[in-house]
Amino acid sequence: MLTTIRYFRDEYLAHIRDKKCPAGVCKPLIAYSVAADNCTGCTACARVCPTRAATGEKKKVHAINQETCIKCGACCDACKFDAIQVK
Repeated sequence: MLTTIRYFRDEYLAHIRDKKCPAGVCKPLIAYSVAADNCTGCTACARVCPTRAATGEKKKVHAINQETCIKCGACCDACKFDAIQVK
């Protein structure tokens, strides 16, 4: 434990103090969002989302509803335009 704190101190602090996961793997601490500049409105994210949290009209910028998103990453995997961001 002490060795991991020595080498990964910044990541521990980000989790504890900032409530963020720099690696983007801790589900309670991440959120998916759509980068409007990259989104082409292809609907790929909306088609694969199991909870229908990713929504939007064809050829228009989509959005992700954080309340219904289960953070499975399916939208991120399906997007060919790198429009889905993990924060």
